[in-house]
Amino acid sequence: MINKRDFWDKSLIIIQVLSLIIIPIILFIIGHNIEKALSDREVKAKYIEIAVSVLNQTPNQKTEALRNWALEVLQTYSEIKLSEDALEILKSTSLSHSYLTDESGNYIVDEKGNRIIIE
Repeated sequence: MINKRDFWDKSLIIIQVLSLIIIPIILFIIGHNIEKALSDREVKAKYIEIAVSVLNQTPNQKTEALRNWALEVLQTYSEIKLSEDALEILKSTSLSHSYLTDESGNYIVDEKGNRIIIE
């Protein structure tokens, strides 16, 4: 007949051995999932960076397909989606603007203090 104390001692040893095996495996899986999530976010950020650089260029017929790709990237990877109106504007307008400056490089502004955009 098995003594209750022996039974609990053996059970405790089995639990300790299993925890020595299972805990590192669980920690490895959690660490791997965190690493993958961070890597995915980094890749998405790079795609958005490339898309924005494409949209900074002056649009023309040669770059129309590339601009459409860039807009699709922004819609896919951005947490806040662009409206249809914003997408239509970005298809034909550059994100970057050139501003009118004087000889010293100072921005010239209108009567409201807004920089004057060179088109």
